[in-house]
Amino acid sequence: MRNFGGKRTIALAVITALITSVILGGCTSKNSNKSNSSNSKVTTTKQETTNSTTTKVVETTTQPPKPDYSEAYKAYKTVLKQNAFEIKDYDFQNETNKSKQIVFADILGDDTPELIFSKATIDSRDKSRKNASHNIYSYANGKCEKISFEDDYSSDLKDEYILQTDDIQMYTPYIIYQKKNDKSLYMFQQKKSTAIVYKLYKFMPSTTDDTSLYLKTLMDQTYSTMPNVESSGTINGKEVGYDKCDKYKYNNLNKIDNLLLYSDKQDKEYGDYYSPEKCKAMTYSVAMKYLDKYDSNNVDCSGLEGSYIRVTNSYGDDTIEITEEGAFRSKDVWSQGEPCNESVGHGLITDLTKVNDYKYTFNCSDIVLDNEPGTYGKKYVNEKEVSVEYIDNLFNTDNKLVFYPKGTPVLCMDKADYKIYKATPASTSITEQGVLPQKTIILRGEKDNHVFIEWDIN
Repeated sequence: MRNFGGKRTIALAVITALITSVILGGCTSKNSNKSNSSNSKVTTTKQETTNSTTTKVVETTTQPPKPDYSEAYKAYKTVLKQNAFEIKDYDFQNETNKSKQIVFADILGDDTPELIFSKATIDSRDKSRKNASHNIYSYANGKCEKISFEDDYSSDLKDEYILQTDDIQMYTPYIIYQKKNDKSLYMFQQKKSTAIVYKLYKFMPSTTDDTSLYLKTLMDQTYSTMPNVESSGTINGKEVGYDKCDKYKYNNLNKIDNLLLYSDKQDKEYGDYYSPEKCKAMTYSVAMKYLDKYDSNNVDCSGLEGSYIRVTNSYGDDTIEITEEGAFRSKDVWSQGEPCNESVGHGLITDLTKVNDYKYTFNCSDIVLDNEPGTYGKKYVNEKEVSVEYIDNLFNTDNKLVFYPKGTPVLCMDKADYKIYKATPASTSITEQGVLPQKTIILRGEKDNHVFIEWDIN
């Protein structure tokens, strides 16, 4: 029998040396090519086994850093606070009466989520009605910008897209969604009157404006309830008939992958496509808690929370409403004569400071006015159209405001504040114990001083 023992030993030594050389060479190569990238490295270990040798090979792979959206979310938090009252007023979205009006999603394909929300505002012609509108904000290059809308029916840009009204007879259910592997935003709507109109839209980048979206009508389908009037349908502007539209409609709805917002009142046909569990939207309070992860600079205004009216003998009707999160909405109205003056502003309470047990100071910031001061418009008062001149808002000021809680002894007020308070009809309500009967805000203006007391303004 031949003896291969010596050759086997030599061969193993050579193989071991070669493997060691390769490993060391690989390690040297990797170390010599290190970059200063901030990308995170993940080290994995695997075993390579030959007939007689087991070798551990270390592999290092590089993962891209997680994107940081903190600045965008901070900006979005400010926007939501500025629209807090109108968002909460949108309470006619769903059958459950638990409206989910806010969602974050990348709809422009730049990997940065947009802020999408719906809110309710009073109808300009009928004060008993509310309209719900669709609003989108984007964040790019350090700036938060509101997206405008254009559609096939008007060349005018709209800051908000009207979704529906709270009038049940004219209610318009909708589904807003994205498809799989498609960042584009789609919307399906129903409009019911003498006919039922189904529309499918796609939000596309505008060709005329960098900060607007074009609502392209993909499908327009009409189900006629009138005798001798046929149902019809168009796809991309081409008449194809009702049945082909039906197939096209369900083909699109079946591709819903990311349900963002929906409204289900007056809709029994399309319930399979939405549910609270499927929807990514949040209530206002949940959205604010979510954003706290990115901006913990919160102001607790629970003691200041409430509705206030300006104490005056004039024809004015000035109010301010404050939420516990520190958002406020202020209205200045002067109704004597025509044009009447009006201003509506939304902003944030900042720098709330306790001076002592009875006195607090704060500032108003980030105020946004509904209408530019010095411009004109129209509104309806008692079903009569009147002209309006829009003015600046009382709370659009850099001056510090003073807050006194209910029950503050008047002797504990600053002398200057008490003098301002004493000059108003509010002073007649001071209790026998000499304390303030309501929460009180004192605003020192450039020309005049103003006193606001807590009041049920509804």
